[in-house]
Amino acid sequence: MNAYEQKQATKKARMLARADKAVENSDAASVAAFKIGDNIPFGQPILVGHHSEKRHRRDIGKVQALYTKAVELRDYAKELRERAANVGAIISADDPDAIVKLEKEVIEYTAQIALYKDMNLALRKLPTKAARIEAMIGMGIVRSSAEHWCGLVPQYRFTNLNANVRRIKARIVSLRNNATRPDVEIIGTGYVYRETAAINRALFVFEGKPAADVRDVLKTHAFKWAPTQGAWIRQLTNAARYAAKDVRATLDKVPV
Repeated sequence: MNAYEQKQATKKARMLARADKAVENSDAASVAAFKIGDNIPFGQPILVGHHSEKRHRRDIGKVQALYTKAVELRDYAKELRERAANVGAIISADDPDAIVKLEKEVIEYTAQIALYKDMNLALRKLPTKAARIEAMIGMGIVRSSAEHWCGLVPQYRFTNLNANVRRIKARIVSLRNNATRPDVEIIGTGYVYRETAAINRALFVFEGKPAADVRDVLKTHAFKWAPTQGAWIRQLTNAARYAAKDVRATLDKVPV
């Protein structure tokens, strides 16, 4: 496990721990709501004008608030677990092994295409659609897919796989180009713009906190404040370079 993978694993573990804590707090809120509600006799109406009216209304409000909190915490826990499941699911340009992993994906997709071609070649030799479907099932294809495909791997499967191969190869070229590009530093009106391959980031650095309208421009172009870098940053991609160009054009026209 490289340093990036370790960082992602730590991030995932942190999210899951927060999810567990949210569930724990949700359960506690539910228990608290039940205890308060248990003090209200079942079916007891609010006695308007009675000395118990205020307490009764207050307790009902507390119960409702606690149950709402419990539901919100459960939803939050579900969201955190879904986010944790996606951590590391996509090969990031920040991963030092990204190119190796992408090349492995190309090999896997190419092998899948070759397998499907061989399958269709063999299946076309069978006399009937029913025979082809049964043969596909024997190859490990689930019946519903075999019947949907009518006993042959459909063309759209090849189209999608080939598109994935082209997309990944283009990304590999882009990553290699990024790695060999020289770092950039541009001094603008009240800011310094940098492209740093070592951390794979495009950065805007200001002497102090930029004005609200400047921050809005940065946020609109997907730059985020990173305290560890003391800069507004986004991942270094061609899209980031184009965005930075627009930001610089705007910042050079306004005081920072």
